[in-house]
Amino acid sequence: AVPHGTNRPDEALTQQELGARIKAAIAQLQPDHRTAILLREVDGLSYEEIAKIMDCQVGTVMSRLFYARKKLQELLKDAYENA
Repeated sequence: AVPHGTNRPDEALTQQELGARIKAAIAQLQPDHRTAILLREVDGLSYEEIAKIMDCQVGTVMSRLFYARKKLQELLKDAYENA
């Protein structure tokens, strides 16, 4: 029996590989897009907070996030299909 909350070795490896692919995909984003996506998805900041940090308008943040997510979806498409 596998203890509760513990991944099986194959699941842990799959998660580790997916994490590495996500990290590599994020590294391929344009710097402004990468910053926006990390501030939003990793740090959990609001659009307003990101706009203040990046010294731009909220609409610009929304645009950068849209294009960052679109690019990540494109880069990780095969990872989702194989999951």
